[in-house]
Amino acid sequence: MLLAQGLAISSALAGTVLCDVDYGGERQQLVVKPAPDPYTLPTTAFGSHFRLRVLLVETPPDLARIRIDTFAEDDKRMTPIHVGTWPLPRTTGDFTGQQRIYEPVRDGELRYRCRWEAQ
Repeated sequence: MLLAQGLAISSALAGTVLCDVDYGGERQQLVVKPAPDPYTLPTTAFGSHFRLRVLLVETPPDLARIRIDTFAEDDKRMTPIHVGTWPLPRTTGDFTGQQRIYEPVRDGELRYRCRWEAQ
């Protein structure tokens, strides 16, 4: 019985994260699926100053979540400037609202909005 409940929970969590990202009028959509080890995923560059990483963590089911890390990048390092964490949505749709992140030195603005597509 517990195994059946666990399978029902994990199948209810199956899905994809779609993020629409805008930086300086350049728009891009990120499609994120679960990865065996999400913390090894690379970041995605936006312009020459922003990097974004979207993590979809499905296991263990009681800690399932989506985490979005935004970094400011210069010649020497990547500095975390924004971290957003959301529980895994139970229904399809927007879960972040419009997020606006500002790069601290050059005043650049990166905007993103993510939605969950259940499968």
